[in-house]
Amino acid sequence: MKARPRKILVALYIAYGSGREILYGIDRYARAFCNWRLRVVDCTGDKALDDIRRAETDGFDGIIACGLDHPATAECLQESRTPLVCVCCMPSAIPRRRDAVAFININDTEIGRSAAEYLFSLGRFRSYGFVSKNKTDSNYTYTFREKGFRSFFRCKTDDV
Repeated sequence: MKARPRKILVALYIAYGSGREILYGIDRYARAFCNWRLRVVDCTGDKALDDIRRAETDGFDGIIACGLDHPATAECLQESRTPLVCVCCMPSAIPRRRDAVAFININDTEIGRSAAEYLFSLGRFRSYGFVSKNKTDSNYTYTFREKGFRSFFRCKTDDV
């Protein structure tokens, strides 16, 4: 007898290419390995908050959330008892959540270092630059990518 499909709420920013890529990966994984029914909500508006608040009463087995920059969304997920997977966010985004939570992150420092290495491999330029959002943005992604980018060139100048 086949097990009932698991209901999974996926909350992410669909407007961004990275959000669509993450959704594509989740969908591909679910089709290949899981008996999941996905419900996708865009975190851009307040509708996601309503869906997250109702996840437990609507019988969802889990939530996959990405990009918890919006304080109301983070607070809502922090209070939820539905098992949660946070993609590309730090545990500090939901500090009071202790149970049924997992964090999946990419190595942003290595991405920055790899980008610098690639630019360096193209030939010797007089200068290299890293462009990110403004300095008041608290997005940790850019902070760590810049750190990796700068560390590569710091090592290169130490070698000379």
